[in-house]
Amino acid sequence: MPSALLSCLARLAVVAGLFFCEASAKGPLAQDSITVWSVKEAQQHAKFPTGKIMAALAHKAVEECTPEVLKKSADERLLAWMDAEYTLFRAIERRLCDEQVHQQFADMEAFLAVAETITNRRKSRAGHSLEQHVEYLLQGAGIAFEAQVTIDGKVRPDVILPGKAAYEDPEHPAENLVVLGIKTTCKDRWRQVLNEGRRVAVKHLLTLQPAMSKAQLTEMHEAKLQLIVPAPLHGAYEVPEGFRLLTVQQFVEEMQRRFPR
Repeated sequence: MPSALLSCLARLAVVAGLFFCEASAKGPLAQDSITVWSVKEAQQHAKFPTGKIMAALAHKAVEECTPEVLKKSADERLLAWMDAEYTLFRAIERRLCDEQVHQQFADMEAFLAVAETITNRRKSRAGHSLEQHVEYLLQGAGIAFEAQVTIDGKVRPDVILPGKAAYEDPEHPAENLVVLGIKTTCKDRWRQVLNEGRRVAVKHLLTLQPAMSKAQLTEMHEAKLQLIVPAPLHGAYEVPEGFRLLTVQQFVEEMQRRFPR
């Protein structure tokens, strides 16, 4: 296959990889001011920043470019941070990867290696990004929690409230514990959360899954899974009777009452 065609296919593959990240944020990309801010910030980076640094930069971008968002609900703040980080990531990616993408590939394997590396980086970033922003949201709300701690000897839930010590204390009531899974998209992966924290009967899952059918939600309800989804996405959910679909704001307010730090 001609190298020019391979180069074109690589660019198409990378563009196709955007679907995962754009669907995860589910909302318009950051406003022009954040785009300009991101392009300028990207010039400061000779390599991809860590997830924590990317999240912190996204918070800074929103604070400096669209401060009015910080007065809105937890749902809108979370989506704004996700969008801002995605915009920044794209700006850094263009700076660091454009030359690699536009090269003349020697063969199909070289083309596939580049496309796979870039796409996998995007997918990995999206998942870790949401975790970082949810943790920041909980911290800002003054909620007691721990993230990525090992419980039951082998499992590491994304978040446990109020923390590992309470979970491992047999005198601490199980009903005063919350295990929270965080997944950008869930589909069938939501079942993983059911195995995290055997003391906790009802598990919580926060996701940016763009839509979900009544059959899926019914299955979650029967499995005692409490779903948390940003309010702007609720319209695409076919919520069955008796199913409580929480907004991020509702979850945060409930955790503030139950687990003040």
